[in-house]
Amino acid sequence: MKKKLLITAVIALLLLVGGATVRWWLNPSLRWLGVNSELLQGLDSLIQLALYLGTGFTIYLKFLRKVTARRIHKACRAITRRRAKLMIDGRSVIERPDLDQEFDEFVSSDYRYGFAIGASGVGKTIAMAAEGRRLLDRGWTVLLLRGRSFTVANALEELAHELQLEPNTLSWSTIAEF
Repeated sequence: MKKKLLITAVIALLLLVGGATVRWWLNPSLRWLGVNSELLQGLDSLIQLALYLGTGFTIYLKFLRKVTARRIHKACRAITRRRAKLMIDGRSVIERPDLDQEFDEFVSSDYRYGFAIGASGVGKTIAMAAEGRRLLDRGWTVLLLRGRSFTVANALEELAHELQLEPNTLSWSTIAEF
């Protein structure tokens, strides 16, 4: 974490110094190449603007993007859509109204977690992916995870990656606050 913060600070500092000193290093370089003074002035201003905007963008990305309920919802949505597409593509999906009804009962209950267990090949994965899509379409925040590789730490790591955060900066208590 500190190493990445240091790298970001160094990049921002280099961009600021580059923008502040562009007249001293750009003009002599371009005069040597035979560029006229109007073009020099325009390029000078353009490079300064680009460097300052780059600095601001770097700072925004690293420090000002806050974790919000909306960003978490969008990240979960993106992960679930991507994972459901991989799970379902090319396979037939059997409509199961009874399963949809059971899920509706589950999500309206006080239960916080659910797991699908059963023999291999009976359709658990496809059913969960289809249900994840259905719940997303109804506005729920859904994070579809595979049981084979499920751990709480992996789920947080995947969310942090989608949110473009350091893996250890996100916690379930932070998410629960939203």
